[in-house]
Amino acid sequence: MTDERRTGKTRRLEDEDVYHLAIAVARLEEKNAAASKAIEVAKEEIDRRLLEMNQLRHQISEERGHYVLRLEFDTKHDTLNRAVSNLQRFQWGMIGGLAVFQVLIGLVLHYIK
Repeated sequence: MTDERRTGKTRRLEDEDVYHLAIAVARLEEKNAAASKAIEVAKEEIDRRLLEMNQLRHQISEERGHYVLRLEFDTKHDTLNRAVSNLQRFQWGMIGGLAVFQVLIGLVLHYIK
C-alpha cells in the first residue's frame, strides 16, 4: 500500500509538474514573441536612421560641390588684399596731400594779411 500511495503521489506530482511546465512554456513563448516584436521594432528604427544618415551624406556630397576650392580662394583673397593695399596707399597719399595743402593755405593767409 505504501508503494501505491507513493505511485499515486508521484503521479499527482507529475501532473502538477506538467501543468506548471505548460504554464512556464506559455510564458516563455509570450516573452519570445515580445522579444521578436522588440527586435523587429528596433530593426525598423535602425533602418530609418540609416536611411536618414544616407540622405544626409548625399546632401553633404551635393553641397560640397558648391564650396570654393582653397587654391581659388587664396588667389582671389590675395588679389583683394593687393587692391585694398593700393586703396590704403592712395588714401594716405590724399590725406598727406590735403595736410600739405592746408599748411600752405595757412601760410599764405598768414602772410597776405
